[in-house]
Amino acid sequence: MPPIPSNPFVYFPLHLQPELTTSALGGDFADQVLAIERLARIIPSHWKIVLKENPKQTAFRGTPLFFERLDLVPSVTWVAQDTPTHGLLSQCEWVATITGSAG
Repeated sequence: MPPIPSNPFVYFPLHLQPELTTSALGGDFADQVLAIERLARIIPSHWKIVLKENPKQTAFRGTPLFFERLDLVPSVTWVAQDTPTHGLLSQCEWVATITGSAG
């Protein structure tokens, strides 16, 4: 996993799925990749979208299509699951979330 980027970035902590907060309350954005794709269209071209897997996510991790779609978003980069959240929050330009405490 690459380190936290030095250029500006939006922190997008991935949600646990399936989960009520995204699957039922997220509306169109129950599809997290759709949210990330739309986010990529509105941020400046030199910004990154930093994704971090939810620490509670297990066997029901995204489908192959989930990851294939994310690979098509050039601004997406990943950080390791053990990357401290407070560091990401203090260094990002802003946080993007569907629902949840990170926002």
